[in-house]
Amino acid sequence: ALVAADFLAPRDAAGMLRFKHKLTRDAVYATVTLSQRRRLHQMVAQALQGAAGDRAAYESLEALSYHYDAAGDHAKAAHYAEAAGDKALGAMALDRAREQYTAALRAMRDGVAGMLSSLDDEAKRRWCLVAQKLGQACVFDPLGVAEGLRLFEDAKAVAGELARTHGELNVLARAEYWLAYIQYGRGRARESVQHAELALRHANDSADLKLVAQVEATLGQALASAGRYERALPLLDDAVARKRQHSRVGSGTAIGSAYSLARKAYTLGDLGRFQEAHAAFDEALILLGDKVHSVRGSVLELVCAVHLWQGRWEEAEAAGLAGADVAWRCRSRYLLLMGRGLAACGAWMRKRDEASLQMLRKSSQWIEERGGAVSASLTYGWLVEASASRGEAAAARQHAVGLFQRARAQDRHGLAMGCRALAKVAAAAGDSAAARHYLGLADAAAQARRSPREAAENEFARAQLAAASGRLGEAAERAQAAAHAFEQMHMDWHAAGARKLSGGNGHEHAERRLLRA
Repeated sequence: ALVAADFLAPRDAAGMLRFKHKLTRDAVYATVTLSQRRRLHQMVAQALQGAAGDRAAYESLEALSYHYDAAGDHAKAAHYAEAAGDKALGAMALDRAREQYTAALRAMRDGVAGMLSSLDDEAKRRWCLVAQKLGQACVFDPLGVAEGLRLFEDAKAVAGELARTHGELNVLARAEYWLAYIQYGRGRARESVQHAELALRHANDSADLKLVAQVEATLGQALASAGRYERALPLLDDAVARKRQHSRVGSGTAIGSAYSLARKAYTLGDLGRFQEAHAAFDEALILLGDKVHSVRGSVLELVCAVHLWQGRWEEAEAAGLAGADVAWRCRSRYLLLMGRGLAACGAWMRKRDEASLQMLRKSSQWIEERGGAVSASLTYGWLVEASASRGEAAAARQHAVGLFQRARAQDRHGLAMGCRALAKVAAAAGDSAAARHYLGLADAAAQARRSPREAAENEFARAQLAAASGRLGEAAERAQAAAHAFEQMHMDWHAAGARKLSGGNGHEHAERRLLRA
């Protein structure tokens, strides 16, 4: 009847038909009663399952999950969704893995009408295990995890019941660990540290030394993200040292070690220790081998950010685009957007073109609309800076809203840069009090992380403002101090600009000012 009504058309495969339009399909589907739908979906699922053990069944895991779910068989729907998630995760298809693990947990929840406490103990353990798998799929693509976050919270509650009734502290430790990692990926450093601290306590109580090492690495990463370097660096060093002993290039241990190394390198870059940072990045990339993995995309994104800090614009653009290419192949939206956005910063500094700025705007907007992610303050800092340099004061203030929101979440790596740009906007408008206020905020951001790189950039910003106000002696002195600091840190592009402004004078005053900085 549908063929006669011209609703269906043949497909390429013999004997197959397709609807000519999705709206037609939905309209026809709506005419089928619920009991009929369930019966027909059950028939389709059983036909697909009839090929069990064959390649056809393996290729039909998602379809099996979908049809069993529509048939109301939640147990089988969860089983096949989990299997489909495992298949996708093994292929680094992170978006598909996320969707399938979420579908598995949703089916398990529907099977008990949302009453997770009524699950038996084995089902509770399975819920926690699937939640952990979902965590693995979300780590490098934390965008839009609102439902996933609720599922992780449910896993924590279920794990808490197992801990109370059976003393299974290890299950609770893992639930807290994945909450810590997901919050880290979302750029919520404060919450990540809190969950990691709890996970570490439970992992120690359950004597799981391997998990203790994993949690300490994650805690180090979260602390580094929050700019708490004094505590973060020893934890990252310990994590790298432990894993280095057992790391085989391309192995799971090496991949974890590579990310910890890269996060340490990023921290060293913020501290102006660029030679050490690049050496750590080189080691991290060697550990990854030739394997296409989302961690490679993440490492290259961090390399890009450090190149930007150092003023190596071409290298930054190349690293960002290379990371985005890996992210595209692994289907990680966050890494794709961040890689392209940071690459656009390098391109903007070289070309000052509208296309680069538009790419940066779009990338930042997409990340923000999907809940934000770690290091998002970097793109906001660049947007404020780019807008200010174009004389677009209103746009600079608009982007500053997002920058300060990220700062409240303890994501502050772009804060000082944005505040320096806002100070220049205020000074151009003749508001010297506001300019001093924003420079004070930039100083506070630098001091909180004890970053000589940020301190030197703040000093140079003051030199530029002094020069614009006609205070040439002060400008030369401050520029000389900044130039000396930049040279010590191998920030050649910045040093050249500071030397040009200083005119090469004021060495003695510069040395004293450098010591104070």
